[in-house]
Amino acid sequence: MEKATTTMLVVLVIGGLVGAAGGYYYTQPAVKDAFAQGVAYQQSISTQTLTETAPDLTVTWDASDVFDHTATVLADGTVAAAVAVTHKLTIVNNGDTDANAVWISLYNPVKDKYGFDSDLETDYTKAYIDAGAISKITLYKEGAYLDGYELGTIPAGSEVSIAFTFEMLKTTHDTFVNGETYDCSLFIYGAGAPSVETLDFTVTT
Repeated sequence: MEKATTTMLVVLVIGGLVGAAGGYYYTQPAVKDAFAQGVAYQQSISTQTLTETAPDLTVTWDASDVFDHTATVLADGTVAAAVAVTHKLTIVNNGDTDANAVWISLYNPVKDKYGFDSDLETDYTKAYIDAGAISKITLYKEGAYLDGYELGTIPAGSEVSIAFTFEMLKTTHDTFVNGETYDCSLFIYGAGAPSVETLDFTVTT
């Protein structure tokens, strides 16, 4: 009697295992298909989000992109008195939707790149912007880059004009080199943007 009972239990266990394996075999394609559909849907959401939030911006200098400090820096590399040179730039939203949380900065968060030539990264250079109600929002001072500034929303088809100033401060040290040209950049980007608009400019000494 015990042998028959044991045999029956073994048969039931084997039958259960075979049934489970068969169920897994037949349901696995459906599971894989559902997972693939879920991944595809998530990718489509991500792509749509980037497309909707990426601003279509154009950034240009209103006049010159050269910040001329040739008379500021003396032959021995010193600066007798602080001199600020200012040029205006314009940001245009060419898109059909508002560009939200637009930032201007001397730092590119996508490429992890800073805007100044390394020779200008000193305690005796300063950069700041003025735009409408804001006044002298500093982007760089005392040898350090600051966070930048959120300009806010630029409505579709609208533009914003900004004054950007590059200033050299008084120094008796042999800080700068007379007769040099330095390539620099400003960076403008919006919330969720997969790219950054780069506005190049030149500093001459």
